[in-house]
Amino acid sequence: MLRKFRRRYDDLKVRCEHQSQAEAIRADPFLERLYHQRALATVDDHGFADIARHYLAPGLHGSAFLPLDQLSGFTLLLGALPTIVATHEFTVRWDALLNGLDDALISDTVTAIVTVDTRYRVETSADMVWLADNVVVATDTPEAQRLVGFTETKTPARAHIFEIDGDLRSPFTTAALHLFSDDQSTFAIVARTGSPVLFCTQAVHPDLDRYFTRWQIIERHDWNPAFNVGGDVLLECEQAPHLYVIGDHNICGLEDAYIAGLYAANQITTHRARPSGASSGSPRGPSRKKGPVTNRDDRQS
Repeated sequence: MLRKFRRRYDDLKVRCEHQSQAEAIRADPFLERLYHQRALATVDDHGFADIARHYLAPGLHGSAFLPLDQLSGFTLLLGALPTIVATHEFTVRWDALLNGLDDALISDTVTAIVTVDTRYRVETSADMVWLADNVVVATDTPEAQRLVGFTETKTPARAHIFEIDGDLRSPFTTAALHLFSDDQSTFAIVARTGSPVLFCTQAVHPDLDRYFTRWQIIERHDWNPAFNVGGDVLLECEQAPHLYVIGDHNICGLEDAYIAGLYAANQITTHRARPSGASSGSPRGPSRKKGPVTNRDDRQS
């Protein structure tokens, strides 16, 4: 089952470079069925209940932060792919990412995106206004929803991560990684030699005495949400003409989020290649909100 899913998923990623994610999923009946099918139904259909209960469910619970009954068959198999596909760590190369873009980057906070005729008015907290033919919203789901206004999203998954200096109780001293069944609020415990223990939970105020003989919280991080991964909502990338929402809104994965951005970029460059007389796609602005919108130079951003 995983080998079949991998082949279709690999093909999906290639198609998504020039086809919207939603359209590409709908074009493959096998993947569309998995996307809208509950994970537990997928387990029953293909007869791997024992593997799912003892192995896949705790792994997904510790990484997707939701129980199987809230996940789709697609997400279940995507989460199981590392059993047959190598995964890799990476280092962000900010120097390479920003190379050549210094003059085009603006640090500000977008407060509103408003349609003006066939273009978009982008307002910011610094009281600036930009007019653009193309807008790409590359934020988390709640912020994208606020700016663009779509109504349905996948179910948010929440988690609280604690870095703890302490001594674990038995049996949590027996392994470096502990995962928990999805009927518990604890997601995972990671015991690193010579480093603080990482404790991941759904509980805002977990009962740490249950897991530690002594403990002191060094640091905590609250992911609220960590991501939107539950259910089967299928979000369109192009929410309005030339207004794109990219990221992991449909498929929760770094590579898929990147490919969604590649799709938007390919759409924009295709539109810019239109015959002479068509809109070039270059931005106009900035201006103060109360002043006129003036033209920039010919640089693209």
